[in-house]
Amino acid sequence: MPKAFDYRSFLTEYRIPFVTEGKNVASGNINIKCPFCGDDPSEHLGIEEETGKWSCWRNVDHRGRSPEKLIVHLTGCSWAAAKKLLADGLPPDVGSFEEFSAKNLFDGEVKDREKYTPVETVEFLPEFRVLKSTGVYSKFWKYLENRGFTDGIVSRMSSRYTLRCALTGRFKFRLIMPLYSDAGMVGWVARSITYSNYRYLTYPSAVIKKTLFNIAHIRHGGEVLFLVEGVFDAMKINVYGIEYGAKATCLLGRVITEAQVAILASISRKFRKLVILLDADALGSTLSVLGDLGFSSPVIGKLPKGVSDPGEMSREQVIKLIKGN
Repeated sequence: MPKAFDYRSFLTEYRIPFVTEGKNVASGNINIKCPFCGDDPSEHLGIEEETGKWSCWRNVDHRGRSPEKLIVHLTGCSWAAAKKLLADGLPPDVGSFEEFSAKNLFDGEVKDREKYTPVETVEFLPEFRVLKSTGVYSKFWKYLENRGFTDGIVSRMSSRYTLRCALTGRFKFRLIMPLYSDAGMVGWVARSITYSNYRYLTYPSAVIKKTLFNIAHIRHGGEVLFLVEGVFDAMKINVYGIEYGAKATCLLGRVITEAQVAILASISRKFRKLVILLDADALGSTLSVLGDLGFSSPVIGKLPKGVSDPGEMSREQVIKLIKGN
């Protein structure tokens, strides 16, 4: 009998939360939020580690044993990319950019836009609240200040990104950072401001592979576009760099997907330069395609000495980085 796909290593590598014990977890299984349900409040999709079979406790139609199908729904990658991962263990990628663009791009626009951009919009939950500098919600305000968003920037930042916070419900004690497409808000990234096994939660679970952060502000172009990994990295460069013509977006993870490539291809030509500020692990799966997005040679950015993450930079360091590129 063929060896089952190593889901545990896959989920760990792609930072997809899973549990190994609990009321929904059968012996020999690991469980994740069901990507087919979309609104799974708990980890209802069980995966048998020995056989690779998977099934949802909430919906009997959400079951199978095809790792390709599950990988596609979890990452947003193509079926071919999922098969590539199974064949050689590499992260799902977009393959040949020339082949992809020939099929899907015309003058920088996506022909079949619905295939690559989420079309279902969502609304904030009732328990989501606007950030405030005083009162019970001030802890979220102070959290941002502690992350280096000082100089009175939190108010402007909260308005620009329509940030929200929650003290109750599934996203309790989390900062809510919305994600958008042309259709409107399509989901959010929720960052815990207290100790949690899962620092980040996303809703819907697959939306982070189908869009880019900060689309509303980068689509108009500028001088320099920074490509970073996380939301806080992008916000730090945006809030301190916008007056210098610099804007930033992020992959919301380590792996670039076809949907993100299509969006980036359309937007990046409106900038003079693309600067990549990704961890070494993320560079390998993105550099091979970024060179064909309208830039003769994307610039590999260099962080200030002693800084390991763009989100750690001070205002002065951000400005210096921008001027250096």
